[in-house]
Amino acid sequence: EQQETDSAEEQKEAEAAAAPGEETPSDKSTTVEAPDTEDSTAESVSDSDAGTQDAGADDEKKAAVQKVQALINALPETVTVENAESVSAQLEAIDEAMAELTKEQIAELDMTRLHTISEAMNAPMMVAEQHTHCICGMDHHEVGGHKCDDKTTFNKWTSANKLPTRGTYYLTQDVTLSAAVVLDDDLTLCLNGHSITAQPANASTAINGAIVVDNSEHTFTLTDCNGDGGKHKFTANVDKGNLWEPDTAGDIEVTGGVITHSKDGGGFGIFVSNGKFVMYGGTICGNTTGNCGAGVHVTSGAFTMYGGAIRGNYDASYYGGSVYMDTNSSFTMYDGEISDNTVDTNGGGVYVNGDTTTQDGDGGSFTMNGGTISGNTANKNGGGVFVNGDTNNLNGGGGSFTMNGGAISNNTTAGSGGGVYANPHAEITMTDGRISGNKAEINGGDANNYLRGGGGVFLSFTAKFTMSGNVVISGNAAPNGYGGGVCIY
Repeated sequence: EQQETDSAEEQKEAEAAAAPGEETPSDKSTTVEAPDTEDSTAESVSDSDAGTQDAGADDEKKAAVQKVQALINALPETVTVENAESVSAQLEAIDEAMAELTKEQIAELDMTRLHTISEAMNAPMMVAEQHTHCICGMDHHEVGGHKCDDKTTFNKWTSANKLPTRGTYYLTQDVTLSAAVVLDDDLTLCLNGHSITAQPANASTAINGAIVVDNSEHTFTLTDCNGDGGKHKFTANVDKGNLWEPDTAGDIEVTGGVITHSKDGGGFGIFVSNGKFVMYGGTICGNTTGNCGAGVHVTSGAFTMYGGAIRGNYDASYYGGSVYMDTNSSFTMYDGEISDNTVDTNGGGVYVNGDTTTQDGDGGSFTMNGGTISGNTANKNGGGVFVNGDTNNLNGGGGSFTMNGGAISNNTTAGSGGGVYANPHAEITMTDGRISGNKAEINGGDANNYLRGGGGVFLSFTAKFTMSGNVVISGNAAPNGYGGGVCIY
């Protein structure tokens, strides 16, 4: 009995000496459980509950990611002045939703559109300030009644292989097109010093008009502020009518934006059918066609030129090395330059067609109030301007040319009319301006040997020429023919 008493007392002393929380022999004896009892069952139930909880948590995480992705997908493709405020609200909502996500969840998002829009919205008014200017360019100049009462804000266009078909945009990089861009509404485009190059899939496929306006309700307005300081080089191909071909090592340099074709590409620069084309800036150059009007072709439409240049284009077969105006079309030139273009037939600079096939049509018209037409070449007639008449004398629907200002100078033709050539029933009216330094070579370029002369102006048969006001026709030559200044035949 004494031994049992001593043993019980020793156990109590050991329990009293044990540190708080430390197991004692009696604790151990009371916590021992046989295997495969109720506790293992409880453990199994607990694991099941944890699995269910984990699955629910995963579903919640996925739902959170999907919610944010939906907000990102709802962002517009571009930012404009009109939608900038609503886009800003969308971005705030996305930021709030993303704050609830983990890094792992954020990594699951497609952030492409968010990054694009966020960049565009980075000080959105700064974007507008960087590209807000008069429609005529960075430095406004009044010409042809054009005034800069309100400046134009251009939206950013970032694609390198397509153009907008409507709206008001400026380019941020050079653009290469594999097909013509056809407008579906009005488009105002600032080249911003960049190039638009029409590059067909193969040399036998022409892109007739890098930009096409084929609706009477649509207008294409072209300008260039050269905000990015663009410079583009070309080489004149003597085997292709001195066509300017893109060449990074070329000796011809154009400052500012250009619309051109690739080296092996063909087609018009701009094609207008029933629509309108207004040009304030940029250079249309290096385009070639076997049709009419390598630079700008207009049929039943209107072309107004306030500035810019049309240069280095080549028509290999028909009419108008630079500009072709078909019947029922009008061209008004207030300023700008048409130079260094070549045609294998008639109208090195501008060709104005007459109505030769119907009895109710009107010939094309060209009104020149300013600008220059210089250095163009026709391998037949009309080095600077060729005006076709109503050759069938059906209703007097011949083409017309009115010169109220500007200069036609230093153009050359292998046939007649170094500066201007007028066909039967065409009309020329000159109230101001200068026609000087042009030459009619008369070297066999004209198939009709009796049409010879007119270094400045040549009038064929019933063509009509009316002069008044401050007109200058001087320094022209027809070294192998008649009428250095004007020849009426």
